[in-house]
Amino acid sequence: MPFARTVILFAPPIYVPADADQQMLEAKHAEMQRELERVRDIAEGWFSLSDSDREKYRTEFARRP
Repeated sequence: MPFARTVILFAPPIYVPADADQQMLEAKHAEMQRELERVRDIAEGWFSLSDSDREKYRTEFARRP
């Protein structure tokens, strides 16, 4: 849409060991779900955040593991 505002966030990758057992897979799945929900919540509220909060998230999401 013309003049639409968007925001895209990329969270750091979540690594799963090649030899992960079922317990590890379930833990990584839960970690992924928490991170997806956190990033979604940040993105949905992005345009109502203060400039300092936006900058905090820009710094956080710009870091590479």
